[in-house]
Amino acid sequence: MKKTLVKFWSNHTALVIGALVSIVLLATFLLFQYNESNVLKLESRWLLVAGVPLLAALIVGGYIKSFKGFGVELEASLSKPVTNVELSATEAMDEIIGDEKRSIDYLHRLSSKDRRNISRLVLVQGRVDYYRSYVLETYLHELKGLKYIEIRNQEGQFVALIPTSEFKNGIEINGNLLGEFIHALEQSQILLRYSRSVITTHITEDTGLIEALKIMRRLKIQQLVVLDEGNLFQGVLMARSVEKRIVDNVLQAKENV
Repeated sequence: MKKTLVKFWSNHTALVIGALVSIVLLATFLLFQYNESNVLKLESRWLLVAGVPLLAALIVGGYIKSFKGFGVELEASLSKPVTNVELSATEAMDEIIGDEKRSIDYLHRLSSKDRRNISRLVLVQGRVDYYRSYVLETYLHELKGLKYIEIRNQEGQFVALIPTSEFKNGIEINGNLLGEFIHALEQSQILLRYSRSVITTHITEDTGLIEALKIMRRLKIQQLVVLDEGNLFQGVLMARSVEKRIVDNVLQAKENV
C-alpha cells in the first residue's frame, strides 16, 4: 500500500497538491459563509475560486489542455503527453519459468509439458559436493527449452543468470565445462569465472521502461534482470521488447490526443 501511494505521489504530485489546496480553500470559504463573516463576503458562485488550484494542476499535469471560463469549456486530454508515458518493467519483461534443480527422479516425474516450459534452472552457490556433472547434463538434455541457469546465494536471493550456451559446444553439452562450472559454484566464484557471459545487472519491478532502456544503452547491454523488493528473480527484460513497448505506447498516446 505504501509503495502504491509513493508511486502515485511521484507520478501525480501536481494533481495531489492542487487538490489539497482546493479542498483547504473550499473549506475556508464555506466556514466564512457559514459564520457570515465580515472578513470574506462572497457570493456563492465565487466559491468556484477554490477550484482554481486543482484546475491549474490539471493543466500543468497535462490532464487537460485548456480552460475557457466558468462556462465550463474544457478541451479534454486525459491521456498524458507522449513525453510523460510511464511504463513499468513488468509490462515488457519475459517471466522465464523456472524450477530448482533437484534429483533425476524428480525430473522424470515432471510432465512433458512442464519440462518443455522450464527455461530457467535454479542452483545455489556455496554448496560443496551437492551438484553432480552427470545430473546437470541430464537436466540440460531433457529440458529442451532451458535457456538460463540462475545462481542464488544461501539466503535464496538472486546472484546471477548464466546462458546455458556456456556449457555447450554448438548444440552438444560439454561435460568438462559443466565440471568447471560446478567447481566455481562450490567456491562461490561464478561472477569471477563467468564475468564475460554472466548477467548480473538488474532493476526493480517498478522501474520505468524508459529508465531501463537508458541503463541498457549506457552499459551497452541487451538484457536486464528484473527483481522484486526481496531481490528475488521476476523475469528478464530484453532491449528489443522494451523499445517495442515504448513505441507502441507512444503511438497509442498520439492517437488519443
